[in-house]
Amino acid sequence: MTPAEHRNFLWVLLLIFLSRLPFLNAGYGAEEDAWAMRLVTERIANTGQYEVSRLPGHPLQELTYVMFWNRDAASYNMLTVLFSTTAIAFFMLTMRKLQIKNYLWAGIALAFVPVIYINSTNALDYTWALSFLMMSLYFIVCNNYWIAGIFIGLAIGCRITSGAMLIPYGYLVWYLSQPSQKIQNILKLTLSTIIISFLVFVPVINVYGLTFFQYYEHFPLPAFAKNFYKGTLAVWGTLGIIAVITAVLFSFRKINLISADFNHRKIIYTCLIVI
Repeated sequence: MTPAEHRNFLWVLLLIFLSRLPFLNAGYGAEEDAWAMRLVTERIANTGQYEVSRLPGHPLQELTYVMFWNRDAASYNMLTVLFSTTAIAFFMLTMRKLQIKNYLWAGIALAFVPVIYINSTNALDYTWALSFLMMSLYFIVCNNYWIAGIFIGLAIGCRITSGAMLIPYGYLVWYLSQPSQKIQNILKLTLSTIIISFLVFVPVINVYGLTFFQYYEHFPLPAFAKNFYKGTLAVWGTLGIIAVITAVLFSFRKINLISADFNHRKIIYTCLIVI
């Protein structure tokens, strides 16, 4: 980065960080899961026995919060602010690495998507996992696949469904790699992910065995309409959905015109897989 770029980058991060501070004292969050996190960390600290805040477990976040169990909600939420700001930082660094001109504006846009903004100020695990996934993406575009897999594993330790990102990330690794290194690099990413995710879930396995995988049996499957709503309008809002649909359609129609760079087109394909 040039000195001017570095200065602007830091100003954007400071803006994002400061925008969260007014909400630090608003409690642990509107969802009961955030309050469960607070309660279980106190029990772990007082008993020395690990237990999940809710299945299948979020061991990395739960054990991190144990160090702050006797602090107020603002302290819990501040950790989430730091992780969410880090997520935006690595997102912008990735965009810059890919030579995206308006990477700072892209970071600002992502930071102020309502679902990101709100969950940057509570004790839930969403932006913790997102932060590690953005770190992983950065190291993928830097061709450091061992480190990228480590960060996916840490994301899984915050939210187990982060493991699904191995699919689009694996696709990206495949197409960023030289023909002779494709299999090798996929194995690097996958093996480091498996090793780290296993290690962070050791506390869960020690207490619950492999039954934590069966937690879904205790809850009815939500209707498709509810899932669809929560993944679309509930995230982006009506205006945002119109923008996303427009962008996706534009990508399909103009994908070869957006960039002559082969890698840029593969990034777009990766994003479509994630969506």
